[in-house]
Order: sequence, then C-alpha cells, then structure tokens
Amino acid sequence: MSSTFLLALLCSRHVAESFAALRATLAVSLIAAVLAGTAIAGPLEDGQSAYTRGDYAIALQLWRPLADQGSASAQRAIGLMYEKGQGLPQDYVEAVQWYRKSADQGLVEALNNLGRMYYEGRGVPQNYAEALKLYRKAADQGNATAVQNVGSMYYYGYGVSTDHVEAAKWFRRGADQGYATAEFSLGLMYSDGQGVPQNYVEAHKWFNVAASHFPASEAENRDHAVNARDAVAAKMTPEQIAEAQKLAREVQEQRERKQIMVSSPTIRETITKISGETPYYPSAAIRAGIFEGKVVARLWIDETGSVDEVRIVSADPPRYFDKAVIDTLKQWKYRGDGNKYVGEVELKFAYK
Repeated sequence: MSSTFLLALLCSRHVAESFAALRATLAVSLIAAVLAGTAIAGPLEDGQSAYTRGDYAIALQLWRPLADQGSASAQRAIGLMYEKGQGLPQDYVEAVQWYRKSADQGLVEALNNLGRMYYEGRGVPQNYAEALKLYRKAADQGNATAVQNVGSMYYYGYGVSTDHVEAAKWFRRGADQGYATAEFSLGLMYSDGQGVPQNYVEAHKWFNVAASHFPASEAENRDHAVNARDAVAAKMTPEQIAEAQKLAREVQEQRERKQIMVSSPTIRETITKISGETPYYPSAAIRAGIFEGKVVARLWIDETGSVDEVRIVSADPPRYFDKAVIDTLKQWKYRGDGNKYVGEVELKFAYK
C-alpha cells in the first residue's frame, strides 16, 4: 500500500460520510458527526437524543424553531438533515443554505460542512478554491481538523497548485496541536521525502506519536500508524530506532511540561457566561457504553469576553468528552471587562 493512498485512506476515516467514490482520493476531514445525546436538558439536547434514536420527526420539531431563532448548532443540524434526507426531503441546496447560516455565525463545524459541500459540488457549483477558503477560516480559529484539511488540499492540489512543502507546514501545525491525523500525515511526508527531506527517524517518531494519540474509537487509524511505523522501522538501524523512540518520548514530555506551565495561572473565582450552547453528547461515548461523565475545563478569556483557548483540566472518563467540550466552549461568550482572565467550568454529562 503506497503512502499516498494510505494518507487518503486514513484521512477518510474522519469523514462522517465518505466522498462519492473517494473522488481523486482527497479525504478532507469532516467534523460533521451527527449531534448525539445531551449534557443538560433542553430543546436542543432533546433533539440530539431524538436524532440519535433515529426519530427524525421529533428532532426536526425541536430543532426547527431554534434554528429559526438563530441557534447556530440547530441551523447546522437542519442542514445535515437536508443533506442526508433524514426527516426532510434530501435537498443539497437547502443544506447549503442552513450550513451557511450557521457558518456565518462562526460555528467551526459548519464551516467544515460548507467547505465539504463546495468540495463535492453539492448544492453549489464545485469550487475547490472556496472549499479551501472555508477550511482555512476554520483553521485560523484553531480547529485542528481544518488545519489537516488545508494540508490535504495543498498535498493533492485542490484549489491551489500542488505544494508538498506547504502541505508539510500545515501537517506540522496540526501535529504541534496534538492532532493524531496530522501527526500521521507528517510521518508520511518524512517517510517519502515529500515537502521535507526524507528522514526515517522523524517518520518513525511521528508515526509513534500518532499511534499513541488515536483514541480507542479510532482503532483502525491507530493500526495504520503502527503498521507505518513498523514498515519504516524495517529500513532503519537499531540505533536509529532508539533515537526515534527517544524523540517521540521527548514530544510527549514537552507537551506534558507545557500543560503544567499553563495549568497554574491565577483563576478568577467567578466568571459570568453571557451566551453559549450546551455540548453535544459524543457518539463515541455512547458506542462505548458510557452514559455519564464529568469534565473540568480551563478557559482563557479575552478583553471582550470571547474564549481564546480551552484546556481540559480533568475528565472522567478520560478523552471521550474532551472534543465536545473544547469545540463548544470556544463558542461561549463571557462578560468582558477590558482585561484578559482565566476561569474554570465544570460540565456534567448524562445520556438519557
């Protein structure tokens, strides 16, 4: 299996619905996982539960008023229902309109949905340049999946001229954010010498790091990383393998030290939330039989009350709820007082 095909194959695992025939093997990651479950009772969350059960009529009944009132998450959900023909006639044009309403409010997931519609030419004329523009907008908001998407577009030359050097830069940016797919992609670039000098030690290092970062819910992707690491190891000396393992450990240790450095700021005891929707209940947790959880998150809030950064302080169980919390809290708005400050919130999840 070639590295180019493996890159496309691995990236495709992050797409909620595969591109038709995996056209041209470009697999741009999609954070369009169906909203599933609830953290706190309410119409949006009840709609999520109904959607997960396959009760699309109830989900639509709950979501449509919220979407009409301007809820970005509900607007995105309506778009998804139109795209998939779930509870509504399949209509890509309508899907695009709802995705656009949500994206115009800055919902990162909707930006990715809309970018994919432009990539596929569904509901709009196919336009790789517009797809790339939307992915970059999401990437500029710190979304690691979007960062990977941009790298993939440069890698395959969609919307831009093929540029493996630029692709490697984006994959490195995603890898530096701890995004497993980007770590794997960067490993492939070093393995093949695309965009970077061929370096089996670096390839082994990044494959190793990626293998440790893919969660249990992505076991197949983790296996790809392990197999790629073992394949490149067959071309290396024992000394090179030892060096690569050492470098992989250093990456992990550096990230742990960074976490410690940012984990002890002065915490404001009281922070006032102005707006923001509740996190969705992760489908991976449901599949794993996990029906409750708790996450403590630390928020870096700017002068205007917008959330600049979210870091997980603790999670029980670990990892399953982290992405839902981070994605949602980045959209929250707090009272701004002209100063930057740090606060903490605790979120409890219960699937009913």
